[in-house]
Amino acid sequence: MDKNISESFSFVNVVSLIFLIIVFIGNFMGLLYILEGNFAFAFAGSVLLTILYVFVIKLVVSYKQKMVDNRFKHGSYLLWVFYFGLALISMFLLTHFINVEYNVKEDIQQSAFQKIQILDDALELYKSNTKNGLADFESDFKTKLKDYKLSGDEDLLVQLQAKPYGIPSTYLKNRDYIEVDQTVNRYMTNVYEKTDNDIKEVDSIIKRNNLKFKSTFSNWERLSLMDTYSGLNKYITDSEKFLNVKSRSLPFNTETIQVDFDSSVLPLNKPFALNQRFKPNYLIPIILILVVHVFLILPFIFQPVRIYDRKKSENRNDPAYSNSSTENNLHKNPSSQSRGTGLNTDF
Repeated sequence: MDKNISESFSFVNVVSLIFLIIVFIGNFMGLLYILEGNFAFAFAGSVLLTILYVFVIKLVVSYKQKMVDNRFKHGSYLLWVFYFGLALISMFLLTHFINVEYNVKEDIQQSAFQKIQILDDALELYKSNTKNGLADFESDFKTKLKDYKLSGDEDLLVQLQAKPYGIPSTYLKNRDYIEVDQTVNRYMTNVYEKTDNDIKEVDSIIKRNNLKFKSTFSNWERLSLMDTYSGLNKYITDSEKFLNVKSRSLPFNTETIQVDFDSSVLPLNKPFALNQRFKPNYLIPIILILVVHVFLILPFIFQPVRIYDRKKSENRNDPAYSNSSTENNLHKNPSSQSRGTGLNTDF
């Protein structure tokens, strides 16, 4: 019998542990959204709540006998208040987690994909502006060199000697020996190489980063989702700056790229503000919390206790009950009374 009780108690402890892990996961995910993806603090908070759960459950199990003896009129009932308080905290975190998962998820993905698409369009605009600017630059260079060869205009001479052309004055002085096409091709070779390398570099960096961001939202990678979502706007603005820096590094002017996008973000780190926009379904979290917390206290439910007959115990302490019990014993065993007095009853 004792072996069966021991095995049963071990089993309910295992079941309680499983549901404790479920509570830990729910608390962790809720905290992860509230703390904007701060993994360390979310993990630490979940561990702390789990330790409090274990502490309270162990105490209520150890005090069960005293609760039963005192008809639950024992100071340890305050532990149940604390237990229900933990349940409310877990329900709050679980409700926020479920609300984000089922009500807000689609809006987050749509907003993120729109921003990434706007950056893709900005990248294509950068490449188009660069190629068009390169063609215009080559055409303008060739025109200036031809005009200078024909006219010897001093202003053109100054322009051709200065950046971005930087043609040596010794070459330009003797206009009869200037080969326009050869000079332009020789100079433009370096410009084409630099421009091509810049386009490849920018295209590679932005597309690779866009793919990472898009993958996080499309695959709904929860552990990195909040950090990615909160950093998306900064990534867009930083990429805009990067495109314009690369444009200004070219030996010709291009149109400044402006990435216009909706920089508003959903308040995933503010459950109450989020609930005003996306009303959560409280029924599911309540049911889950009730079921989980019943299984959590299985060790308390199956903890064996001794139950005493209080009426008998109270009667035994009553003097009238003691005298009556003595008289009954004497009537049942008259010989014991005789032996006790030492009288001879034989005639």
